[in-house]
Amino acid sequence: MESMFNNVHVNASLFEGKGLSGWNIEKCKSMKSMFAGAALFNEDLSGWKVEKCTNMNQMFAHAKFFNQDLSSWNVEKCKDMELMFSTTDSFTSDLNSWDVKNVENVEKMSHMFNDSYFSGDISRWNVKNVKIVSHTFYSAWEFAGGGLK
Repeated sequence: MESMFNNVHVNASLFEGKGLSGWNIEKCKSMKSMFAGAALFNEDLSGWKVEKCTNMNQMFAHAKFFNQDLSSWNVEKCKDMELMFSTTDSFTSDLNSWDVKNVENVEKMSHMFNDSYFSGDISRWNVKNVKIVSHTFYSAWEFAGGGLK
């Protein structure tokens, strides 16, 4: 599913059926750049089962209007979250409810919230094994360090 909707300039709800919320993506291992550059994208993905996904690199990068609830996502097996929410002007979802206390598989988080307005509490995240964290919050306009120790 890499780059599937990359730079799409219409909202996914214009697609036939019920949009993307009912898609079965349980076997998907990479969502790299899936909605990158899809500026108008703001579709409900809360029901997606992403347990097997290992790559979410740039998944929502530059999806400026994306602001949906991702709190139910299980990202325990994800290894790459680089640039995942970079330059998302509207994203404010509660990610502290993600089951990432065992996020020990994540290796890359650099630029994850770069140039975004994310300001959530991430105090439950265990990032002790993350290898690449450079610029994770670079130019994160609203982030005040909620939960960082």
